[in-house]
Parts: sequence; C-alpha cells; structure tokens
Amino acid sequence: MNDEIATAVHILKGQYFQLIEPRIITSPPASILHRPEFQEALYDALFSPFASSYPPPPAYTRRVLKWLISAIESSGEEEVEVNSDLLELYTELLFVPNKPADPTQKSHVTYTLPGDLLPITILENPHLISGLGTTGLRTWEAALALGEWLLQNPPAPTDRILELGTGTGLVALIAARLGVKDILATDGDDGVCEGLRKTVELNGLQDVMRVEQRWWAQEAVVGADLVLGADVTYDAAVIPFLVKELADLLEENPKARVVISATIRNEETFRVMRESCEQMGLTYKETVYQRPEKTTFWYTVGTEIRIVEVGKK
Repeated sequence: MNDEIATAVHILKGQYFQLIEPRIITSPPASILHRPEFQEALYDALFSPFASSYPPPPAYTRRVLKWLISAIESSGEEEVEVNSDLLELYTELLFVPNKPADPTQKSHVTYTLPGDLLPITILENPHLISGLGTTGLRTWEAALALGEWLLQNPPAPTDRILELGTGTGLVALIAARLGVKDILATDGDDGVCEGLRKTVELNGLQDVMRVEQRWWAQEAVVGADLVLGADVTYDAAVIPFLVKELADLLEENPKARVVISATIRNEETFRVMRESCEQMGLTYKETVYQRPEKTTFWYTVGTEIRIVEVGKK
C-alpha cells in the first residue's frame, strides 16, 4: 500500500469509527476512490469482521457505505467497478431492520490516536443535543480540542494528572495512552463516574487511571502536576467553587500547570472566571484555540473555543 492510499484510509478510518455523519465526512480524492487497491484496503481497515472489536451500529455503517459507494461510482469519467466486499456488505445491511429512534441509545465511539498509540473506545451518545444533565453522555468539542492540545504537549510519564469534570473521560484516557501512570479523573455526577469506570476497564487502563466523584472546594486536596478540565466553566454560579479548587491545588503544588478548554457560550462566565482568579491571587491567561492543520479528531468548531491557563502568582 503506497503512502497516498495509506493516508486516505487512515483519515476515513478515524472518521468512521468516531461516527462522523456521512454528509460531513472528508472524502478521498477521486483519483484514489476508483482504485481497486484502495477499496480493498478500505474494506479491510473499516468494514471487515476483523477491523474492530467495537464496530459502529449497522444503520450507521449502511449510511456510510451508501455514501461511499456513490462516491466511488462517480469518481471516474467511465463506469467504475465497486469492490465486491463493499457491495455485498451494503446489500446485507439493507435487510437489517431499522430500530425505532432512541435518544438514550449509546454506541461505541472509537477515537483513533496518532502513531503507535492504541485507540480509545467510549460508550456514548454521539448524536445527543447539548442540554442540562447530559454532559457525561457524549464527548463535546472542548474535550476534543483539549485532547488535541494534550497530544501536542505530552506530559511526562511520572506526572500526576487530575481531570476535573471528566465527563466521558477522553482527555484522561489520552493521557493514559501517552504513558502517564498516575491519573485521577473526577466528576460531580456519580452516574458519570460509574460509566467512566466501565470505559476505563473497556480500554484496559484500570492500573493507571482512577475515577472518583469529587465536589469542587469540598474535598481533601489532591496532589497533581497537571490539572485538566474541558467545558467546566459553563455555569457562572459554580465558577467560584472551581477557582477555589484550583487555588487549593496550586497551594499544594505551586508548580502545577492548570489547563482548561471551554466553548464560549456566555462571556459572563469568563468575566466571573477572571475576577475569581484575581481575588484568589491566581494568574489567568486566555487564548483562542487554533485547530491544528493536521487534526487527530474530527469535529466542527461552530463556536469559539478558548484555552485558559491558571497559575499561582
């Protein structure tokens, strides 16, 4: 397999197992789509029975294959032959009955990591619309952005990592895949924590990653070298508790690094965050997240994401 085909397969594989909607999947160039060796490699990497232990739901796979076959057929000026394995699988899936839509239905979502890092599989609801009480049921864009940041700024294996408001746990799981041996993922929701413990076991990371329920500024101080949080500033009412938690953590380890990613839903929350940090004697640095040219994860940044770093003066 040449580099061009390998790259195109890798890109499609990442999107497919992350359950990206077919209408926004990045399509390979037509010059590759019609090639038999590309279609064969694509089937082996995405659709064969050996491609994954946690394949996407049949209905999703059927929609992806419909889009893919249409793209292949229209990729050449003359009639293009479609791989028989792709056609056979699509035909089989046409006869799988559609289940009624269930807004609570969870699916295995797999995040492909760069290089030799093993992927991460999370049982979540990827099509959930943002709303109160749902933050732990799917991975939001701010967590994907913080995951990208972590991959670009890998921690040392000896670092102690604490994640606040962990949700589905993607960021902490990435740290574990990067080789960190002491990770504590926390959330205020006991149900979220219970679900994440199952995810940790699913990925075989229970020896390096612990999950605990934690209320900000109300628990014993935890020692950490790197504190991470994604979308933990959405409610102005809880920000003083978050900042007090950070102040306590930085008092325990003044050299600790605190990095938070947040989707901008309300500028008021950031004003409260800045003022609370000033009152607690903490430094505050805020930058607009710039999505890397070569991304690991696939997502649409519809709203600005900011990276906030907090330290001890």
